[in-house]
Amino acid sequence: MNLSGFRAEDAYRPVFSGALSHAYIISGPSREDVNALADTLAAALLCEGSSEKPCGACRSCRKTLRGIHPDVIAVDRAEDKKEITVDQIRDVRADAVIMPNEAARKVYIIHNADTMNAAAQNALLKSLEEPPAQAAFILAAENPSLLLLTVRSRCTHIPLFSGEREISEEASELAGRFFTALDAGALEFTGFTFELEKLDKVRFADFIEAASGLAVTRLRAAVTSGRHDEAARLNSVVTALSKARESAKANVGVGHICGMLCALLA
Repeated sequence: MNLSGFRAEDAYRPVFSGALSHAYIISGPSREDVNALADTLAAALLCEGSSEKPCGACRSCRKTLRGIHPDVIAVDRAEDKKEITVDQIRDVRADAVIMPNEAARKVYIIHNADTMNAAAQNALLKSLEEPPAQAAFILAAENPSLLLLTVRSRCTHIPLFSGEREISEEASELAGRFFTALDAGALEFTGFTFELEKLDKVRFADFIEAASGLAVTRLRAAVTSGRHDEAARLNSVVTALSKARESAKANVGVGHICGMLCALLA
């Protein structure tokens, strides 16, 4: 069974509807796919259509997807620099309070956002906490764990999955039960993690991949339909599962990882 979340090919599809947030993190192993989704999301944020966004037909969509919209501002580290500096982010903050040229808002796409130094991230945090009404921010990052937790908590995270790994039927079934237990409450979820502790490391790693894929699929549905409370909840689930994956790679025991999931989610 091939189980995937928000896959690379989805980066090129107009999939957004309903109200959109002011801040997003898009992450994934392919910079091309991450940038493609960032452009699609920027178009959706500026789209003048009335239903699915981006419509691809309005003036804003055409300009954004061609890379010539004056209210879509790209930020990246200088070619001779390893990081995005605080001065660059201060320039973004100063520009964000200026009215857009022709759209209802400005969209700032910060490429390689995970290379922002701590001072730059803290400077950006002020705009994420109290965003100007006419500004939205998209952080494109290969490794979002390098972003400060305070920054991540104020953004909706959309991770891209390759969908290439084959998931066993057992892992898929456990992933479904994971969400059933999570929705049922702390006691039910804690009991489910006791069952997970009986898995060997290989089967547990398969479960984490299956649960992560399902979490991203649900997150995508919540984001695209404008259900921000549910998106925030699922964002926490995706983050917890990402930590579990990294812990498993570091050879942390299954029992300890299950305890961590309980602490983060139950």
